[in-house]
Parts: sequence; structure tokens; C-alpha cells
Amino acid sequence: MQSVIIVDDESAIRAGIRKILSESIGHIIFSEAKNGEEALNLIRERNPDLIITDIRMPKMDGIRLMSAIAEEKGGTRPRIIVLSGYDDFSYAQKAITYGAVSYILKPIDRTELISTVSKALGAAEENRRILVERYVREFLEEGRHYKDRYPLKISPEEPVYLGFVFSPSGGNISPVVDAWAGKWDSLFFTIIQKESGVLLLMGEHEKNRLKDTVDFGGEGICAALSGKCISFLGLAEARRQTRIAMWNYMLLGKPGFYAYLKPARPLDCSRIREGLQKLAGIMGIVEPDVIKRSLDEFFLLETIPEENRGEYFHFLSSLFFSELTSVYWDYINRDSYLTSKRSMLETPERCRDIGEWKKNFFDFIIYLHVTIGKERPHHALVRKALPWLKRHFTEDITMAMVANQVSANYTWFSEKFREHTGFRFNEYLNRLRIGKAKELLETGRYLIYEVAEYSGYRDVKYFQKVFKEITGLSPGEWRRMKGKA
Repeated sequence: MQSVIIVDDESAIRAGIRKILSESIGHIIFSEAKNGEEALNLIRERNPDLIITDIRMPKMDGIRLMSAIAEEKGGTRPRIIVLSGYDDFSYAQKAITYGAVSYILKPIDRTELISTVSKALGAAEENRRILVERYVREFLEEGRHYKDRYPLKISPEEPVYLGFVFSPSGGNISPVVDAWAGKWDSLFFTIIQKESGVLLLMGEHEKNRLKDTVDFGGEGICAALSGKCISFLGLAEARRQTRIAMWNYMLLGKPGFYAYLKPARPLDCSRIREGLQKLAGIMGIVEPDVIKRSLDEFFLLETIPEENRGEYFHFLSSLFFSELTSVYWDYINRDSYLTSKRSMLETPERCRDIGEWKKNFFDFIIYLHVTIGKERPHHALVRKALPWLKRHFTEDITMAMVANQVSANYTWFSEKFREHTGFRFNEYLNRLRIGKAKELLETGRYLIYEVAEYSGYRDVKYFQKVFKEITGLSPGEWRRMKGKA
């Protein structure tokens, strides 16, 4: 609702103006003052949309009031309509100088008052919309915070919501949103409009109308809504909540209305961060199968509580850019395929479901991995040596023997081996041997000491120690777990 302050030293005139406007326009919060001093205090307190003020008043007249308003710092200045019983051009000139949008002579004509006030409030509302959109956009996109009077009241009594409306099919959502805004003429602002969707700011009433009156499934569109926002600074968290709600759509793959629900338990994101940091460290170095296994670990839904899954993928997509793509920005920026895929990953709302986004994620990482690998030719000797190592790992071999197979310097080869595989030589050798031991144990045909020997270990106790370090189980426990005891 818009706010109007009526300033006149005659109470009958104030009451008459209020009655006319209440009956004809409605949806206005009125305040009254009998002079400029009272009015100035009300303006500072309530930040009104419109001032209707007389010229001649005690203590502070209308001209001095307008001068004081013009000198106020911060916030948005109200529109001013001047009333006067004096047909004096000099008063009109001064009123316009200080920002008056209109000048009405007494006695007041009802039709003229209604028309003038309607136009002023319409212009004030449009100006307010522009300011709100600018303030919120700059805060969300640039972190710019205005400490002066903000042109929108946000409080526990007047909360707002952010909503992200999009079309998974890639259709233009703007005409649909414009149609809603045309019907809902109160708090409903387009804050950010992109090709993939529209970010909206709305009040409680508009949020309920959006939820209750729009057939999202029928129209093939989605709305992801934040929780209740009760302060300007809370808008940043509300933006995050819309993204989490959007990921809930991705997990289900059905158009509809998705409201953010705060999970009962917080999500531990350390595993995501550590996994991406490790992945960034082995890009272009290890075999593609190692990369694929690392990627698969990010999509094990059964390990994530259902209530946390939207937040999990929001963090995965966010950290993906901060922890991985930023490291290899030069590779990505000069390759059109990687640039295109990165854009698709940045706008998951354009995907049909989580499966499509996962495919894009895998395609991007594998392609980047291969691209990086091609520009690291010094690893070619390591790749050449690995097949020989995989044929002879059960024998008594050393790093020096492997380096000799490709005529490489031992120290140099040792360093590049670790870069390429992600493991020191002995760690890699043990993993090959324990992999072989698992196969032998699962057959159930061999004793423990035989498994150790056939896997390349001459010391049974050392074999048992290494096996447990890698698998978390003893060889006997592993065999029983596989049902071959």
C-alpha cells in the first residue's frame, strides 16, 4: 500500500481530502500534520510516497517544508502536490523549484484532486519499482549495500520472497511473468531477467497467488521460491534458497511449484570441497577411468539424506566453479566446446532433470581432462610404462626397473609417475596387488599365504597389514564378507 501525508493547518480540509481519496482511490495509508514541522518528522519516520501540502501554515509553511525535504540526505524523496488559496505565480514557481509535481488551487475540485493524486501515485509507484529493482539487483549481483533509507520496507510484519521462474524446455518466460504482473498490481517486481529465467521479488499476497492460481504443470513451467525474508540483508540468503529449491525440481524432473524447506540437519560440505580439490589435482594426469570413478562418487544419492539433496547439488555446482574450473580457466576459455558446456552447467534450470545435468558434468570434466593431458606430453613415458607394470606387478620389481623400461631418469620418472597416477610408486603397486588379492580371495580356493604369494607379497604379515590399510578389513574378513568362508 502507498503512503500519503496531508499537511494543512485546517483539520476540516485534511478530513475532506482524506475522505475523497479514500472513497475514490483506496489502498492508501494516510497520515496528517497541521504544519511543516510535524510533516517533516512524519516524512523522516514513514518515508511516504506523496505529500499533499498547503502553502500558508504556522511554524513552517509549505515552501520551507519543500526546501527542507530537498535538503534531506538519503532515501527517496516523496512526490509533492501543493494546495493554495492564493493564485500567485511566485508560489507556483517556488513549489516547482523544490520538486512539486502539481499545484492545485483552493477551493479544491474533487475531480482534479483525484486525477492529480492518481497520476502522482502512479508515477511514485513506477519510480519505486525502478529503485527497488536497482537496489536489489546491485545487492545480489555486486554485494552493494545501501545504508540510507531503502525504498521498500522488509520486516517480520512485511516479509518478502524471492522466486525464480523458468521453463525447462527453454521457452521465453517473460511474457508469462508480465501477464502475472499486469494482474497483480502490488508488490511484484522483476529483479533479474535472463535467458534462462526471471528472478522475482514478491510479498506474501503475491506468493500465495503464485502458488494457488498458476497451473505450473499445465503450462510446463517451474517456480522455485525462497523462504520468508525479513530484512534487506536476508535477500542474499533468499537467493541461495531459490537455487536450492530449483535443484529440488532437477531431482524430480517435473514442472511445478517448488518452495524451499529448511532441512532439520545442516549439510556437511567438506566432502564435496575435498573431492573437487582432489579432482583438480589429478586432471590431465591419471587415467580417464580414475576421473570417472571420482565423478561417480559425487552422484551417490543414497549417501545423502533426501532433505539435503537440493542443497547438496547447489553446493556441488557452486564449488565446481570455485574449486575446479577457476584452476583451469585458461584451458576452458580458449575452447568453444568447454565454454559451451560450462554455460550449460551454470544454468542447470535449462536441463530436463539431474540426469541431463550429470551427463553435461561428466562430458565437461572428461573433455577437460583429455585436453589438459594433451598439453602435458612429459607424461607420455609414464603412460607407456604402465602396461608393463600391470603385466609384472606380482613380481619383485622396483621403480628403477620400471623407469628402465622406458629409458627414463629414475628421479624424473618418479616425480612424473606420481603426477600422472596420483600415487607414489609403492602405493600404486600395492593397489594393483591388493586388487589381485581380492580376486583370489573371492574364489575361495586359496589359503591366505597363497593369496599373498600369488599377489606379489613374500611376507604374509606385511600383506595382511597392507590389505587392511587399503580395504579396512583383514583378508579373512574380506573373504567372509563375500560369502566364501
